[in-house]
Amino acid sequence: RKTGTEQVIEAVRQLGAPQSKGGKPMVWVIHMVSPSTYDESRINKMTEGLVEQIISVICFPSTTADLVHELFILSATNRDD
Repeated sequence: RKTGTEQVIEAVRQLGAPQSKGGKPMVWVIHMVSPSTYDESRINKMTEGLVEQIISVICFPSTTADLVHELFILSATNRDD
C-alpha cells in the first residue's frame, strides 16, 4: 500500500512547513497517482489533510486513466461571471 502523500501530510502536521505571506502553498505533492484507487473514506481523509496543511497537488490525469474508478467530488470548475 502506497502512503507517500499521507506521510507528507503527517510530516507537515508534526514538523510544520514554510509559510508564505499570502497563505499560498509552500509544499507540493507531485505526480500523485495512487489516490485514484483509494476508497472514499481514505481519499476524504487525505483531502482534508491536504487542505488543513495547505499542501498543493500536481497530478497527471492521463497517466492514471487506467486506475480510475467512479469517485465524484463536487468542485467549482467553471466561472459564472
